[in-house]
Amino acid sequence: MSKCKKVGYFSGSIILVIVLIVLIAPYFLGLAAQKSIKKVVANLPKQDGISVQIKSYDRDWFTSKALIQVALDPNASPQAVWQYQIQNKGQLPPKFYLNITTNIWHGPFIFAKDLQNKWHFSVGRALAIGQIQIPNAERQLMLAKYNINTANNQESLFISLMGDMNLDLQLPNLTIAKVDGSRDFALSGLTLNYTVSPDVKSQVGNMHVKQITFKNQDNVIQVNDIKHQFDLKRDMSHLWTGKANLSVDEIKLSNGKQIIFDQKSVDLSSDASIKDKLLSLKMLATTGALVFEDKEFSSGSFQFQLSNFGAKAVNQLRILNEQLQSQKVGTTQYVQGFYHLAPSLFGYGAQIHLAPCELNTPYGKLSFGLNATFPNIQKDKITDNKVLFKNVESMNQLVIPQKLLSIILTKYYQNRLQAAMQYTDTAAPKEMTPEAMDKLVASKVEATISNWQQQNYLISKDGNFVINVNYKQGQLDVNGQAIVQ
Repeated sequence: MSKCKKVGYFSGSIILVIVLIVLIAPYFLGLAAQKSIKKVVANLPKQDGISVQIKSYDRDWFTSKALIQVALDPNASPQAVWQYQIQNKGQLPPKFYLNITTNIWHGPFIFAKDLQNKWHFSVGRALAIGQIQIPNAERQLMLAKYNINTANNQESLFISLMGDMNLDLQLPNLTIAKVDGSRDFALSGLTLNYTVSPDVKSQVGNMHVKQITFKNQDNVIQVNDIKHQFDLKRDMSHLWTGKANLSVDEIKLSNGKQIIFDQKSVDLSSDASIKDKLLSLKMLATTGALVFEDKEFSSGSFQFQLSNFGAKAVNQLRILNEQLQSQKVGTTQYVQGFYHLAPSLFGYGAQIHLAPCELNTPYGKLSFGLNATFPNIQKDKITDNKVLFKNVESMNQLVIPQKLLSIILTKYYQNRLQAAMQYTDTAAPKEMTPEAMDKLVASKVEATISNWQQQNYLISKDGNFVINVNYKQGQLDVNGQAIVQ
């Protein structure tokens, strides 16, 4: 056989293999994509009032179509039910549904057109492109009360050859406005990029929202430039560890005439890890200038740290919290469950640190620090809560400007006096002039502060009051003075 014929046979074999791959692989990759999508939906974090399910999945050889439904059930929130019943003569609120209609192209070589008629080429298991829609029955029901616009939203889900899934969501505008003009919600510039591993044990993502606005007849709430990034891994069921960050450029509340609350620049970051079955968590928060009731506050900071917490007990506590929120357990059962978990939660030498926590007020700097250390009773296989809590050591300090404490106490006594004057059988006079009320409140504030200073609960220093609270070997003291328990 000549050399040319050998080359021809070899080339033909390669072409045949490629053709077979192109023709046969889409079926198996489509099957793998279907399994991956079902697994992700099944492993979504459980949240009361929200459920996600695949209503239909029609798989062909080269493409598939899926309908994913998101159900929002207000009945999961007792407060929401109560408010709805007040406004609707005792009726229960209906469920609300959103549909995500999705077209799926199977790999390995994907040519797909998105909703903006743009072509995409990629190599992977599958590419899904869909759009959030309100079902016709829901839309007709809502349009009687609301004007809704969800135009131009698009979601795409890319599944790599290795099985990683990348979700890209774009929602330029979402507006929901009541027909009578009493309420108006608007969201603009939502983008989300989210990647999850095939085993759903790691997730990386970032989200950006340009603006969220809510209006009613009295107030306007506006949140600007929200950014959220996270890189997390899942340990022990649904216990996620890793790094996350959330920043907000501005949170503003106004009544149409004046600004009631205006918080600039909020930044929150966290870092959680598990080592030797013990959980550690660091959280840092910083805030910019704040305007509240015509008073200006400058920047603030907050640092919180946990270490040596039993990771298994933390996960069990998470489950217990979910059961309490869904009313599967009552408050008494929750307290009993927490008490039972305490030795395995705190008993490995758990430490809690809150410092520095500082806020610059118009009257001076407010600062607070907390430090608590639990004994390591687990090394001696002790599970007695009495031993655990008796041997806690805690050192805490509060520094508050004297003027700020005076203002807080003034508002406290004003509220108490106004409440007392509503009753005819009270010792307070039914009618009192504003001047007399101010004089009475001022005297109570002065007497309270003087009494606390005499008992050494307040130490005056540089225009501030300092309060040191320590606990050691079962003994509590305030500013060095023992408190009889």
